[in-house]
Amino acid sequence: MKKILTLILVLACSFALFACGEDPAPAYTEEAAEFITAFGATTVNSLNVTVTTETTEGTLTATYTTTYNADKTSTMTYSIETIPGINSTEDLEVITGTVTCDASGNYSDGGAISGKIGATGIKFDYDSDKISTFSIDGNVLAITVAAADTEAVLGYAIGSDALVTVTKAEGKITSVALSYTGVTIVCAYN
Repeated sequence: MKKILTLILVLACSFALFACGEDPAPAYTEEAAEFITAFGATTVNSLNVTVTTETTEGTLTATYTTTYNADKTSTMTYSIETIPGINSTEDLEVITGTVTCDASGNYSDGGAISGKIGATGIKFDYDSDKISTFSIDGNVLAITVAAADTEAVLGYAIGSDALVTVTKAEGKITSVALSYTGVTIVCAYN
C-alpha cells in the first residue's frame, strides 16, 4: 500500500504540464494558436488535481493541492480514497497527509514517503506533431490522443485513446483534464 501511495504522490508531484516537442501539425498550429500562446503565458502558483478512478468496487477519488513558493519549494496536501480490503466498499479508507518538496526536488512527508522527483510522470506536449484530432469551442480545446501516440504526447503509454481538454481564460490556461478508460485527472491552475 505504501508503494502505491508513493507512486501516486510522485505522479502528482511531478505532473509537468508544459512540455514542448517537435513542430506540430500545421492545422493544429494555426487553429489552436491562442491556446499555444496561453500555455506560454501561464504561470502556476498553485495546482489542484483531482483523480477519479472507476474500479469494480466503485469510484475512488484522490485530491492533491500543491502550492509553489518563490524559493522553488512546494507543499502538497492530499486526500486519497483506497480500498484496503478486497471485496467491499465498506472497507473504504481515506489517507490524508502533507508532502513538502525542497528546491532540489527532494520530497518527504516526514515519515515513510520520501525520495527525489525525477523527470517521470505525466506531461502534456501541447505542441506535439502527433496532435491531429482536435476541436475548439470558444475557450475550450479538446484533443483526442490515439493510444499509440499517448507516450509521445503524454509521456506515458496508455492502453486506450485519451481525451485532453484544455480551458483558457484571459489569455492563460486555467485547467487541463485528461480522461482515458476508467480514469479522469483534472488539473486546475491558480
